[in-house]
Amino acid sequence: MKRKSLLTAIFAAALSFAPAAHAQEPAVFNSVTEYFDSLSLTLPADSICTKVDSLIVQGGSAEHKSRIAGLAFDYFSGSSLMGMDAVAVHIADKWFLSRELKWSDEATFPMLYTYAEFNRQSLIGKPAPELNMESYEGGTVSTRTGDGSYKILYFYDETCGTCREQTAQLVSLLKGYDGEAVSLYAINSMGDRATWKPYIDEYFAQIPTGRKMAVYNLTDPEDRNDWRRKFGVLKTPTMVLIDPDNVIVGRQLDCNALAQLLKINNAEISKYHKLFDSIVESLAPADSTDMVTVAAMLAERSKDDPALQRETIFEFYKYLRNRQNFEYQKAAAHIASEYIEGSPMWSAELREGVVKDAALFRTNSVGDTAVNVTLRKASNGHKTKMLKGRPKYTLLFFHLTTCGDCKREVAILRENADKLRKNKVKVVCVNVGFDDELYRKFIKENDRRWVYLKDDPIISGLRHKQYDIRFVPELYLLDRDRVIIARDYEAACLAGIVL
Repeated sequence: MKRKSLLTAIFAAALSFAPAAHAQEPAVFNSVTEYFDSLSLTLPADSICTKVDSLIVQGGSAEHKSRIAGLAFDYFSGSSLMGMDAVAVHIADKWFLSRELKWSDEATFPMLYTYAEFNRQSLIGKPAPELNMESYEGGTVSTRTGDGSYKILYFYDETCGTCREQTAQLVSLLKGYDGEAVSLYAINSMGDRATWKPYIDEYFAQIPTGRKMAVYNLTDPEDRNDWRRKFGVLKTPTMVLIDPDNVIVGRQLDCNALAQLLKINNAEISKYHKLFDSIVESLAPADSTDMVTVAAMLAERSKDDPALQRETIFEFYKYLRNRQNFEYQKAAAHIASEYIEGSPMWSAELREGVVKDAALFRTNSVGDTAVNVTLRKASNGHKTKMLKGRPKYTLLFFHLTTCGDCKREVAILRENADKLRKNKVKVVCVNVGFDDELYRKFIKENDRRWVYLKDDPIISGLRHKQYDIRFVPELYLLDRDRVIIARDYEAACLAGIVL
Protein backbone atom coordinates (compact mmCIF):
# COMPACT_ATOMS: atom_id res chain seq x y z
CA MET A 1 0.00 0.00 0.00
CA LYS A 2 1.25 3.49 -0.80
CA ARG A 3 2.11 5.88 2.00
CA LYS A 4 -0.90 7.84 3.19
CA SER A 5 -0.82 11.41 4.38
CA LEU A 6 -0.10 11.56 8.12
CA LEU A 7 -2.91 14.07 8.52
CA THR A 8 -5.39 11.77 6.82
CA ALA A 9 -4.42 8.85 9.02
CA ILE A 10 -4.62 10.86 12.25
CA PHE A 11 -7.94 12.52 11.54
CA ALA A 12 -9.75 9.57 10.00
CA ALA A 13 -10.45 8.46 13.60
CA ALA A 14 -12.37 11.69 14.19
CA LEU A 15 -15.10 10.58 11.80
CA SER A 16 -16.48 8.02 14.27
CA PHE A 17 -15.82 10.14 17.36
CA ALA A 18 -18.59 10.37 19.99
CA PRO A 19 -17.90 11.08 23.70
CA ALA A 20 -18.87 8.05 25.77
CA ALA A 21 -19.86 10.19 28.75
CA HIS A 22 -23.14 11.24 27.14
CA ALA A 23 -24.15 7.73 26.10
CA GLN A 24 -24.35 6.62 29.75
CA GLU A 25 -27.71 8.35 30.26
CA PRO A 26 -30.07 6.49 27.88
CA ALA A 27 -33.32 7.98 29.24
CA VAL A 28 -32.09 11.55 28.86
CA PHE A 29 -30.43 10.74 25.55
CA ASN A 30 -33.59 9.17 24.09
CA SER A 31 -35.89 12.03 25.08
CA VAL A 32 -33.54 14.70 23.78
CA THR A 33 -32.81 12.90 20.52
CA GLU A 34 -36.53 12.51 19.85
CA TYR A 35 -36.71 16.29 19.96
CA PHE A 36 -33.69 16.55 17.66
CA ASP A 37 -35.34 14.07 15.28
CA SER A 38 -38.36 16.34 14.96
CA LEU A 39 -36.14 19.38 14.32
CA SER A 40 -34.04 17.61 11.68
CA LEU A 41 -37.06 16.58 9.65
CA THR A 42 -38.78 19.96 9.58
CA LEU A 43 -36.26 22.81 9.88
CA PRO A 44 -33.16 24.09 8.03
CA ALA A 45 -29.80 24.06 9.81
CA ASP A 46 -29.79 27.72 10.88
CA SER A 47 -33.22 27.39 12.51
CA ILE A 48 -32.13 24.20 14.28
CA CYS A 49 -29.09 26.06 15.66
CA THR A 50 -31.41 28.64 17.24
CA LYS A 51 -33.63 25.94 18.77
CA VAL A 52 -30.67 24.00 20.14
CA ASP A 53 -29.10 27.13 21.62
CA SER A 54 -32.40 27.91 23.35
CA LEU A 55 -32.54 24.37 24.76
CA ILE A 56 -28.97 24.64 26.06
CA VAL A 57 -29.65 28.01 27.73
CA GLN A 58 -32.65 26.49 29.53
CA GLY A 59 -30.39 23.81 31.00
CA GLY A 60 -29.77 25.88 34.10
CA SER A 61 -26.43 24.99 35.62
CA ALA A 62 -23.24 24.95 33.58
CA GLU A 63 -22.99 21.20 34.09
CA HIS A 64 -26.48 20.58 32.70
CA LYS A 65 -25.89 22.97 29.81
CA SER A 66 -22.69 21.16 28.98
CA ARG A 67 -24.47 17.81 29.04
CA ILE A 68 -27.24 19.01 26.69
CA ALA A 69 -24.74 20.65 24.35
CA GLY A 70 -22.69 17.46 24.31
CA LEU A 71 -25.73 15.35 23.46
CA ALA A 72 -26.63 17.78 20.69
CA PHE A 73 -23.13 17.66 19.24
CA ASP A 74 -23.10 13.85 19.34
CA TYR A 75 -26.47 13.71 17.60
CA PHE A 76 -25.85 16.21 14.80
CA SER A 77 -22.23 15.23 14.12
CA GLY A 78 -23.41 11.65 13.63
CA SER A 79 -26.53 12.48 11.59
CA SER A 80 -26.82 10.98 8.12
CA LEU A 81 -28.99 13.90 6.95
CA MET A 82 -27.18 16.34 4.67
CA GLY A 83 -26.58 19.73 6.25
CA MET A 84 -26.75 18.65 9.89
CA ASP A 85 -22.97 18.91 10.23
CA ALA A 86 -23.49 22.70 10.18
CA VAL A 87 -25.39 22.38 13.46
CA ALA A 88 -22.59 20.31 15.00
CA VAL A 89 -19.97 22.88 13.94
CA HIS A 90 -22.13 25.67 15.39
CA ILE A 91 -22.38 23.88 18.74
CA ALA A 92 -18.64 23.21 18.80
CA ASP A 93 -17.76 26.83 17.99
CA LYS A 94 -20.35 28.60 20.14
CA TRP A 95 -20.28 26.47 23.27
CA PHE A 96 -17.10 24.41 23.54
CA LEU A 97 -14.29 25.88 21.46
CA SER A 98 -15.16 29.31 22.85
CA ARG A 99 -14.85 27.76 26.36
CA GLU A 100 -18.34 29.01 27.17
CA LEU A 101 -19.01 25.47 28.39
CA LYS A 102 -16.63 22.74 29.46
CA TRP A 103 -16.22 19.75 27.19
CA SER A 104 -16.83 16.48 29.05
CA ASP A 105 -13.45 14.90 28.33
CA GLU A 106 -10.34 17.02 27.85
CA ALA A 107 -8.55 14.04 26.28
CA THR A 108 -10.97 14.13 23.33
CA PHE A 109 -11.08 17.93 23.02
CA PRO A 110 -8.57 17.87 20.10
CA MET A 111 -11.02 15.61 18.25
CA LEU A 112 -13.79 18.16 18.76
CA TYR A 113 -11.51 20.89 17.43
CA THR A 114 -10.56 18.75 14.44
CA TYR A 115 -14.18 17.99 13.58
CA ALA A 116 -15.05 21.69 13.47
CA GLU A 117 -11.86 22.64 11.64
CA PHE A 118 -12.34 20.01 8.93
CA ASN A 119 -15.98 20.88 8.30
CA ARG A 120 -16.25 24.63 8.83
CA GLN A 121 -15.20 25.84 5.35
CA SER A 122 -17.17 23.33 3.29
CA LEU A 123 -20.60 23.49 4.90
CA ILE A 124 -23.65 23.59 2.64
CA GLY A 125 -24.49 27.17 1.75
CA LYS A 126 -20.89 28.36 2.16
CA PRO A 127 -18.80 29.78 -0.72
CA ALA A 128 -16.51 27.04 -2.01
CA PRO A 129 -12.80 27.68 -1.32
CA GLU A 130 -10.70 27.97 -4.47
CA LEU A 131 -8.05 25.34 -5.25
CA ASN A 132 -5.24 25.73 -7.78
CA MET A 133 -3.95 22.29 -8.66
CA GLU A 134 -1.53 20.59 -11.00
CA SER A 135 -3.23 19.28 -14.13
CA TYR A 136 -2.28 15.98 -15.73
CA GLU A 137 -1.97 17.94 -18.98
CA GLY A 138 0.53 20.33 -17.41
CA GLY A 139 0.23 23.70 -15.73
CA THR A 140 -2.29 24.51 -13.00
CA VAL A 141 -6.08 24.73 -13.10
CA SER A 142 -8.32 26.67 -10.73
CA THR A 143 -11.50 25.06 -9.46
CA ARG A 144 -13.16 28.37 -10.34
CA THR A 145 -12.59 27.56 -14.02
CA GLY A 146 -15.81 26.87 -15.86
CA ASP A 147 -17.85 29.66 -14.30
CA GLY A 148 -21.52 29.30 -15.15
CA SER A 149 -21.42 25.53 -14.69
CA TYR A 150 -22.09 23.19 -11.80
CA LYS A 151 -18.82 21.90 -10.40
CA ILE A 152 -18.21 18.43 -9.03
CA LEU A 153 -15.10 18.06 -6.88
CA TYR A 154 -14.31 14.35 -6.72
CA PHE A 155 -11.44 13.40 -4.43
CA TYR A 156 -10.23 9.84 -4.96
CA ASP A 157 -7.30 7.49 -4.37
CA GLU A 158 -6.45 5.30 -7.36
CA THR A 159 -5.42 2.43 -5.02
CA CYS A 160 -8.78 2.47 -3.20
CA GLY A 161 -11.29 -0.24 -4.15
CA THR A 162 -14.28 1.78 -2.93
CA CYS A 163 -13.04 4.69 -5.04
CA ARG A 164 -13.03 2.50 -8.15
CA GLU A 165 -16.64 1.50 -7.53
CA GLN A 166 -17.68 5.12 -6.99
CA THR A 167 -15.65 6.33 -9.98
CA ALA A 168 -17.34 3.80 -12.27
CA GLN A 169 -20.77 4.96 -11.04
CA LEU A 170 -19.82 8.62 -11.48
CA VAL A 171 -18.61 8.04 -15.04
CA SER A 172 -21.82 6.16 -15.85
CA LEU A 173 -23.90 9.03 -14.44
CA LEU A 174 -22.04 11.71 -16.42
CA LYS A 175 -22.03 9.68 -19.66
CA GLY A 176 -25.83 9.81 -19.59
CA TYR A 177 -26.14 13.33 -18.18
CA ASP A 178 -28.25 15.84 -20.09
CA GLY A 179 -28.70 18.92 -17.98
CA GLU A 180 -26.99 22.19 -17.16
CA ALA A 181 -23.27 22.55 -17.89
CA VAL A 182 -21.08 20.55 -15.50
CA SER A 183 -17.34 20.72 -14.81
CA LEU A 184 -15.82 17.66 -13.14
CA TYR A 185 -12.62 18.13 -11.16
CA ALA A 186 -11.29 14.60 -10.65
CA ILE A 187 -8.66 15.09 -7.92
CA ASN A 188 -6.15 12.27 -7.49
CA SER A 189 -4.92 12.31 -3.89
CA MET A 190 -1.80 10.28 -4.75
CA GLY A 191 -0.54 11.83 -8.01
CA ASP A 192 1.62 8.92 -9.23
CA ARG A 193 1.75 9.65 -12.98
CA ALA A 194 2.70 6.05 -13.84
CA THR A 195 -0.64 4.74 -12.54
CA TRP A 196 -2.64 7.93 -13.03
CA LYS A 197 -2.75 7.74 -16.84
CA PRO A 198 -4.26 4.20 -16.96
CA TYR A 199 -6.86 5.28 -14.39
CA ILE A 200 -7.82 8.31 -16.50
CA ASP A 201 -8.03 6.16 -19.63
CA GLU A 202 -10.17 3.55 -17.91
CA TYR A 203 -12.61 5.99 -16.37
CA PHE A 204 -12.58 9.75 -16.95
CA ALA A 205 -11.60 9.61 -20.64
CA GLN A 206 -14.90 7.81 -21.25
CA ILE A 207 -16.95 10.89 -20.30
CA PRO A 208 -18.10 12.69 -23.48
CA THR A 209 -16.90 16.27 -23.12
CA GLY A 210 -18.33 19.25 -24.99
CA ARG A 211 -20.02 22.56 -24.39
CA LYS A 212 -21.97 21.10 -21.47
CA MET A 213 -19.29 18.91 -19.97
CA ALA A 214 -15.66 19.56 -19.02
CA VAL A 215 -13.30 17.20 -17.19
CA TYR A 216 -10.15 18.30 -15.37
CA ASN A 217 -7.73 15.68 -14.00
CA LEU A 218 -5.89 17.31 -11.11
CA THR A 219 -3.62 16.42 -8.20
CA ASP A 220 -1.94 17.94 -5.16
CA PRO A 221 -0.51 15.04 -3.15
CA GLU A 222 1.45 17.34 -0.82
CA ASP A 223 -1.74 19.25 0.01
CA ARG A 224 -0.24 22.65 -0.75
CA ASN A 225 -3.81 23.93 -1.23
CA ASP A 226 -4.85 22.63 2.20
CA TRP A 227 -7.67 20.87 0.37
CA ARG A 228 -8.14 18.16 2.99
CA ARG A 229 -9.09 20.73 5.61
CA LYS A 230 -10.92 23.12 3.29
CA PHE A 231 -13.24 20.39 1.99
CA GLY A 232 -13.20 18.01 4.94
CA VAL A 233 -11.54 15.20 3.02
CA LEU A 234 -10.74 12.75 5.81
CA LYS A 235 -11.29 9.74 3.60
CA THR A 236 -11.73 8.92 -0.08
CA PRO A 237 -13.83 8.91 -2.10
CA THR A 238 -15.30 12.31 -1.19
CA MET A 239 -17.57 14.27 -3.51
CA VAL A 240 -18.75 17.90 -3.31
CA LEU A 241 -21.27 19.68 -5.57
CA ILE A 242 -20.88 23.44 -6.12
CA ASP A 243 -23.51 25.51 -7.91
CA PRO A 244 -22.80 28.23 -10.52
CA ASP A 245 -22.88 30.85 -7.73
CA ASN A 246 -19.82 29.06 -6.26
CA VAL A 247 -21.96 27.94 -3.30
CA ILE A 248 -21.65 24.42 -1.89
CA VAL A 249 -24.98 22.64 -2.36
CA GLY A 250 -23.90 19.09 -1.51
CA ARG A 251 -21.03 17.43 0.36
CA GLN A 252 -19.99 13.92 1.37
CA LEU A 253 -22.11 12.74 -1.56
CA ASP A 254 -22.40 9.38 -3.23
CA CYS A 255 -23.49 9.10 -6.85
CA ASN A 256 -27.16 8.55 -6.01
CA ALA A 257 -27.27 11.72 -3.91
CA LEU A 258 -25.38 13.63 -6.60
CA ALA A 259 -27.86 12.51 -9.26
CA GLN A 260 -30.80 13.64 -7.13
CA LEU A 261 -29.27 17.05 -6.43
CA LEU A 262 -28.51 17.64 -10.11
CA LYS A 263 -32.04 16.59 -11.03
CA ILE A 264 -33.59 18.98 -8.52
CA ASN A 265 -31.39 21.92 -9.53
CA ASN A 266 -31.84 21.28 -13.25
CA ALA A 267 -35.62 21.24 -12.81
CA GLU A 268 -35.51 24.72 -11.27
CA ILE A 269 -33.21 26.12 -13.94
CA SER A 270 -35.25 24.63 -16.78
CA LYS A 271 -38.14 26.90 -15.78
CA TYR A 272 -35.94 29.91 -16.45
CA HIS A 273 -34.66 28.47 -19.71
CA LYS A 274 -38.18 27.97 -21.03
CA LEU A 275 -38.90 31.63 -20.27
CA PHE A 276 -35.64 32.80 -21.89
CA ASP A 277 -36.14 30.55 -24.92
CA SER A 278 -39.58 32.04 -25.57
CA ILE A 279 -38.22 35.59 -25.27
CA VAL A 280 -35.26 34.92 -27.58
CA GLU A 281 -37.46 33.18 -30.16
CA SER A 282 -39.90 36.09 -30.20
CA LEU A 283 -37.03 38.52 -30.93
CA ALA A 284 -35.15 36.40 -33.49
CA PRO A 285 -32.92 37.37 -35.09
CA ALA A 286 -31.64 39.21 -32.01
CA ASP A 287 -28.32 40.93 -31.32
CA SER A 288 -26.55 41.91 -28.11
CA THR A 289 -28.50 45.17 -27.81
CA ASP A 290 -31.78 43.23 -27.80
CA MET A 291 -30.52 40.93 -25.05
CA VAL A 292 -29.32 43.85 -22.93
CA THR A 293 -32.81 45.37 -23.25
CA VAL A 294 -34.34 42.07 -22.09
CA ALA A 295 -32.01 42.06 -19.06
CA ALA A 296 -33.16 45.56 -18.13
CA MET A 297 -36.79 44.47 -18.42
CA LEU A 298 -36.18 41.42 -16.20
CA ALA A 299 -34.38 43.56 -13.61
CA GLU A 300 -37.22 46.11 -13.56
CA ARG A 301 -39.98 43.52 -13.19
CA SER A 302 -38.24 41.75 -10.30
CA LYS A 303 -36.94 44.83 -8.45
CA ASP A 304 -39.42 44.49 -5.57
CA ASP A 305 -38.01 41.06 -4.70
CA PRO A 306 -34.19 41.28 -4.41
CA ALA A 307 -33.76 37.51 -4.13
CA LEU A 308 -35.82 36.91 -7.26
CA GLN A 309 -34.02 39.69 -9.11
CA ARG A 310 -30.64 38.24 -8.18
CA GLU A 311 -31.62 34.76 -9.32
CA THR A 312 -33.26 35.94 -12.55
CA ILE A 313 -30.39 38.17 -13.64
CA PHE A 314 -27.75 35.56 -12.87
CA GLU A 315 -29.65 32.81 -14.67
CA PHE A 316 -30.04 35.07 -17.72
CA TYR A 317 -26.32 35.88 -17.59
CA LYS A 318 -25.45 32.16 -17.57
CA TYR A 319 -28.02 31.43 -20.27
CA LEU A 320 -26.41 33.92 -22.64
CA ARG A 321 -22.81 33.19 -21.60
CA ASN A 322 -23.15 29.50 -22.45
CA ARG A 323 -24.81 29.98 -25.82
CA GLN A 324 -22.61 29.38 -28.86
CA ASN A 325 -23.41 32.81 -30.22
CA PHE A 326 -21.05 35.76 -30.03
CA GLU A 327 -23.83 38.39 -29.80
CA TYR A 328 -25.40 36.62 -26.83
CA GLN A 329 -22.04 36.25 -25.09
CA LYS A 330 -21.36 39.92 -25.73
CA ALA A 331 -24.65 40.72 -23.98
CA ALA A 332 -23.63 38.46 -21.09
CA ALA A 333 -20.43 40.48 -20.63
CA HIS A 334 -22.49 43.69 -20.55
CA ILE A 335 -24.87 42.18 -17.95
CA ALA A 336 -21.87 41.16 -15.84
CA SER A 337 -20.55 44.72 -15.91
CA GLU A 338 -23.91 46.42 -15.40
CA TYR A 339 -25.55 44.25 -12.75
CA ILE A 340 -23.06 41.90 -11.09
CA GLU A 341 -19.42 43.05 -10.93
CA GLY A 342 -19.90 45.98 -8.56
CA SER A 343 -23.06 44.93 -6.75
CA PRO A 344 -23.08 43.75 -3.11
CA MET A 345 -26.13 41.67 -4.00
CA TRP A 346 -23.76 38.83 -4.88
CA SER A 347 -20.97 37.27 -2.84
CA ALA A 348 -17.40 38.48 -3.31
CA GLU A 349 -16.44 35.04 -4.61
CA LEU A 350 -19.15 35.06 -7.26
CA ARG A 351 -18.30 38.60 -8.34
CA GLU A 352 -14.64 37.65 -8.62
CA GLY A 353 -15.50 34.66 -10.79
CA VAL A 354 -17.78 36.71 -13.06
CA VAL A 355 -15.13 39.43 -13.44
CA LYS A 356 -12.58 36.81 -14.55
CA ASP A 357 -15.11 35.18 -16.85
CA ALA A 358 -16.09 38.48 -18.49
CA ALA A 359 -12.41 39.39 -18.92
CA LEU A 360 -11.83 36.03 -20.59
CA PHE A 361 -14.67 36.71 -23.02
CA ARG A 362 -13.14 40.05 -23.94
CA THR A 363 -9.83 38.42 -24.93
CA ASN A 364 -9.53 37.89 -28.68
CA SER A 365 -12.94 39.38 -29.34
CA VAL A 366 -14.48 40.11 -32.72
CA GLY A 367 -12.54 42.97 -34.30
CA ASP A 368 -9.34 42.20 -32.36
CA THR A 369 -6.14 40.95 -33.92
CA ALA A 370 -5.80 37.33 -32.81
CA VAL A 371 -3.00 36.56 -30.38
CA ASN A 372 -0.47 34.24 -32.00
CA VAL A 373 0.37 31.72 -29.25
CA THR A 374 3.07 29.07 -29.28
CA LEU A 375 1.81 25.48 -29.58
CA ARG A 376 3.33 22.16 -30.63
CA LYS A 377 3.14 20.35 -33.96
CA ALA A 378 1.10 17.17 -33.73
CA SER A 379 3.59 15.38 -36.02
CA ASN A 380 6.78 15.79 -34.00
CA GLY A 381 6.00 17.88 -30.90
CA HIS A 382 8.21 20.77 -31.99
CA LYS A 383 7.22 24.28 -30.95
CA THR A 384 5.46 26.37 -33.57
CA LYS A 385 3.32 29.48 -33.85
CA MET A 386 -0.40 28.86 -34.23
CA LEU A 387 -0.76 31.41 -37.04
CA LYS A 388 1.53 31.36 -40.07
CA GLY A 389 1.37 33.00 -43.49
CA ARG A 390 -1.40 35.25 -44.77
CA PRO A 391 -4.23 33.05 -46.06
CA LYS A 392 -7.46 34.77 -47.07
CA TYR A 393 -9.18 33.21 -44.05
CA THR A 394 -8.00 31.14 -41.09
CA LEU A 395 -10.44 28.91 -39.24
CA LEU A 396 -9.21 28.03 -35.74
CA PHE A 397 -10.91 24.87 -34.52
CA PHE A 398 -10.24 24.13 -30.83
CA HIS A 399 -11.37 20.62 -29.98
CA LEU A 400 -10.96 17.35 -28.08
CA THR A 401 -10.82 13.98 -29.81
CA THR A 402 -13.22 12.48 -27.22
CA CYS A 403 -15.78 15.29 -27.45
CA GLY A 404 -19.13 14.35 -29.01
CA ASP A 405 -19.96 17.92 -30.01
CA CYS A 406 -16.51 18.23 -31.57
CA LYS A 407 -17.10 15.13 -33.68
CA ARG A 408 -20.29 16.71 -35.02
CA GLU A 409 -18.41 19.86 -36.01
CA VAL A 410 -15.59 17.84 -37.59
CA ALA A 411 -18.09 15.98 -39.73
CA ILE A 412 -19.44 19.28 -41.09
CA LEU A 413 -15.95 20.60 -41.78
CA ARG A 414 -14.97 17.36 -43.47
CA GLU A 415 -18.04 17.45 -45.73
CA ASN A 416 -17.15 21.01 -46.74
CA ALA A 417 -13.38 20.51 -47.01
CA ASP A 418 -13.32 21.14 -50.77
CA LYS A 419 -15.41 24.31 -50.47
CA LEU A 420 -13.24 25.60 -47.66
CA ARG A 421 -10.10 25.01 -49.71
CA LYS A 422 -11.69 26.61 -52.80
CA ASN A 423 -12.59 29.70 -50.78
CA LYS A 424 -9.02 29.82 -49.44
CA VAL A 425 -9.89 28.98 -45.85
CA LYS A 426 -6.95 27.53 -43.92
CA VAL A 427 -8.22 25.14 -41.23
CA VAL A 428 -6.06 24.95 -38.11
CA CYS A 429 -7.08 22.15 -35.74
CA VAL A 430 -5.86 22.67 -32.17
CA ASN A 431 -6.29 19.67 -29.88
CA VAL A 432 -6.59 20.80 -26.24
CA GLY A 433 -6.43 17.22 -24.94
CA PHE A 434 -3.39 15.19 -23.93
CA ASP A 435 -3.83 11.78 -25.59
CA ASP A 436 -1.36 11.71 -28.48
CA GLU A 437 -2.48 8.28 -29.66
CA LEU A 438 -6.10 9.38 -30.05
CA TYR A 439 -5.00 12.54 -31.84
CA ARG A 440 -2.91 10.57 -34.31
CA LYS A 441 -5.98 8.47 -35.02
CA PHE A 442 -8.05 11.63 -35.46
CA ILE A 443 -5.56 13.04 -37.98
CA LYS A 444 -5.53 9.80 -39.96
CA GLU A 445 -9.35 9.77 -40.13
CA ASN A 446 -9.57 13.46 -41.03
CA ASP A 447 -6.65 13.98 -43.38
CA ARG A 448 -7.91 17.00 -45.31
CA ARG A 449 -4.63 18.90 -45.62
CA TRP A 450 -5.49 20.82 -42.49
CA VAL A 451 -2.91 22.04 -39.95
CA TYR A 452 -2.81 19.85 -36.86
CA LEU A 453 -1.48 21.34 -33.60
CA LYS A 454 -1.73 20.43 -29.94
CA ASP A 455 -1.80 22.65 -26.91
CA ASP A 456 0.92 22.66 -24.28
CA PRO A 457 -0.37 24.69 -21.30
CA ILE A 458 3.15 25.26 -19.99
CA ILE A 459 4.23 27.25 -23.05
CA SER A 460 1.00 28.58 -24.55
CA GLY A 461 -1.26 30.13 -21.91
CA LEU A 462 -3.95 29.37 -24.48
CA ARG A 463 -6.87 28.24 -22.36
CA HIS A 464 -8.38 30.46 -19.69
CA LYS A 465 -5.86 33.23 -20.48
CA GLN A 466 -5.53 34.06 -24.17
CA TYR A 467 -8.66 32.51 -25.71
CA ASP A 468 -12.17 31.99 -24.38
CA ILE A 469 -12.07 28.19 -24.43
CA ARG A 470 -14.07 27.15 -21.39
CA PHE A 471 -15.80 24.44 -23.37
CA VAL A 472 -15.13 22.82 -26.71
CA PRO A 473 -15.73 22.86 -29.62
CA GLU A 474 -14.77 26.49 -30.21
CA LEU A 475 -14.37 28.11 -33.63
CA TYR A 476 -12.68 31.42 -34.51
CA LEU A 477 -12.63 32.83 -38.05
CA LEU A 478 -9.81 35.26 -38.98
CA ASP A 479 -9.24 37.40 -42.07
CA ARG A 480 -5.97 37.86 -43.96
CA ASP A 481 -4.71 40.35 -41.36
CA ARG A 482 -5.56 37.93 -38.51
CA VAL A 483 -8.45 40.09 -37.39
CA ILE A 484 -11.21 38.02 -35.80
CA ILE A 485 -14.38 38.33 -37.85
CA ALA A 486 -16.44 35.61 -36.13
CA ARG A 487 -16.27 33.38 -33.05
CA ASP A 488 -18.51 31.18 -30.93
CA TYR A 489 -20.15 29.85 -34.05
CA GLU A 490 -21.06 26.33 -35.11
CA ALA A 491 -19.47 25.04 -38.30
CA ALA A 492 -22.87 25.07 -40.01
CA CYS A 493 -22.99 28.88 -39.61
CA LEU A 494 -19.95 29.25 -41.86
CA ALA A 495 -22.31 28.84 -44.78
CA GLY A 496 -23.26 32.48 -44.42
CA ILE A 497 -19.68 33.71 -44.23
CA VAL A 498 -17.13 31.70 -46.25
CA LEU A 499 -19.09 28.77 -47.73
